[in-house]
Amino acid sequence: MSIRFCSIRLLGFVLAALAALPVASAASPVARFNARSADAGQALAGDITPFAFTVWNDGDAPLTLEVRANCGCTTPRWDARVAPGTQGRIETSLNTAGLVGRTAKELEVLTNDPAQPRVVLTLVVDIRRAVEVMPTPFPVIPLPDTGPAKVDLTVRFVGHAARVQEAFSGSRHVQALVERAASADEWVVHLTVAADAPQGRTAAVVTLNTTSARQPVVTILAVLERGICATPPSVFFSPVAPGDRAPVVREITLTSASGRLDRCRVTCADRRISARLVSSQPGAQGTLIVTYSGGPLKRDLRTSVAIDPGGGLRPLAVPVVAYAAPLEQ
Repeated sequence: MSIRFCSIRLLGFVLAALAALPVASAASPVARFNARSADAGQALAGDITPFAFTVWNDGDAPLTLEVRANCGCTTPRWDARVAPGTQGRIETSLNTAGLVGRTAKELEVLTNDPAQPRVVLTLVVDIRRAVEVMPTPFPVIPLPDTGPAKVDLTVRFVGHAARVQEAFSGSRHVQALVERAASADEWVVHLTVAADAPQGRTAAVVTLNTTSARQPVVTILAVLERGICATPPSVFFSPVAPGDRAPVVREITLTSASGRLDRCRVTCADRRISARLVSSQPGAQGTLIVTYSGGPLKRDLRTSVAIDPGGGLRPLAVPVVAYAAPLEQ
């Protein structure tokens, strides 16, 4: 047997032996979290609620962590490096001031674990208002056809002592006065709506300044409904271009707590707009059908439909806008 042949056989045996040897894998970290979400239960608005997570490194290389919050209300702290076979902590606190109801926030954890480069941890808490307005901070106040209206709201401080210092109304039609109730932690807000409040549905914002560190400002949004109300409050026609079929029709709903819809007279000063009222609940609810039949527009059309309930009451003006088609380039 030649020397060359023996050398080739020997080389083959060596290569086969090397192929049979186990290949050592590169060392890497393996992150394992005790949970991906945490529920803190109930908290009172203004509480600082703590959360904590544990992360183990089950790998054979150091685990690195970087934590980012998706909200300025959380302030995370964490172990940036976790040695193999040990554990680290991710802690954070959630400032619940200004939050209410069931709330979820997230922490984004970036790791050097090849299988888990990004992990999202969820923080959940059910937040109660520190200051309650009863029966609701969003009262709907139906107004008589003539004369003023009055509504009382109760303000209660939950779990802490405080007082309402003053009340400001953002509407010239609404006056707000505050006095202490019989209960030590409750106050009464008296809202008076003036007789000259407009027809239809309008909103009034009332702001309460309090001594509560948890909620120093309380906002009340009152909806005033006098006479006839339109939903939605305006009529819009999309751009009318050459070739569009005329007429174009839109519909809105009208309601009247005083049952005056059957007596209403509907008019519009612009001849391109016509309107009629179809009753669905006699006197109480109906549909206003508004029709545009003027063809293409060179400029936007802005007008209104007047709904006159008669009896010396002021009519409701429903804004109507028909947009012109954009000019071709």
